[in-house]
Amino acid sequence: MAADAWKAHAALLLVQLNYGAYHVIVKLAVTGGINQLVFCVLRDVVALTILGPLAYVKDKGKPPSFIRLLSVLIFFLGLTGILGNQLLFTLGLNFTSPAYAAALQPAIPVFTFLLALAFGTENANWQRIDGKAKILGVLVCVAGVLIMALYKGPALLGDDFSDLNLQGIAVAA
Repeated sequence: MAADAWKAHAALLLVQLNYGAYHVIVKLAVTGGINQLVFCVLRDVVALTILGPLAYVKDKGKPPSFIRLLSVLIFFLGLTGILGNQLLFTLGLNFTSPAYAAALQPAIPVFTFLLALAFGTENANWQRIDGKAKILGVLVCVAGVLIMALYKGPALLGDDFSDLNLQGIAVAA
């Protein structure tokens, strides 16, 4: 089992690299003048044209496992969850940089946990080990967000790849 652990770490690294590339691509597209709603719809249409045939081929010959009402609910969940999420992301990215968007990404589990606490679907008992682990995880995520947002280190790729250039502002040499 430990010999296959590298696959999980490689997959996690690949996902994070994809997120970083996606943030930069979206920022360039929005800065280039594409409408945010059009971008989000095109993104979902491309995903549907790729994943739709794959799902059909994989489940060919199997009876449908859900009813019409469930299909409608899944549609509205996709509309509000995926399309709404990406639309709000691209609208927000219009006012900030890909680095800032990437810095806030570790905060997603924090917001999720706090909402779950507020709605009562999650509890964090400080007296138990699992409660301590949950709170420690939230603190680690908050620390990661603060470090990524506030730490100003040396440029890895030079001034040509700075956030100011992505925003269309010339960087003085």
